[in-house]
Amino acid sequence: MTRYITALISILFTLSASHVMAQSACFERDTLLKHLNDKFQEAPVSAGLAANGSVLEILTSPDGTTWTITLTVPNGATCVMASGESWTTISRPPVGKGS
Repeated sequence: MTRYITALISILFTLSASHVMAQSACFERDTLLKHLNDKFQEAPVSAGLAANGSVLEILTSPDGTTWTITLTVPNGATCVMASGESWTTISRPPVGKGS
């Protein structure tokens, strides 16, 4: 499962901003985050900076019932990349122990 999530994030980081926007639902970031909070009680739990300057965020509800992955591109649009149910946080193994 960890390798699958790592591969998914790696693929998302390599997408160009125009490709992401062409195939995703994009919104103003504050509006989208307010909607996700109001409807699903989702809030950001992790984020990363992509090589192209985009910011990838993972939002989850407090109990992990729902989750959303967004990508905010340098022009400011925030695009929904994926969403679903039953989010589980996986603890990282200690350094040098492998996965």
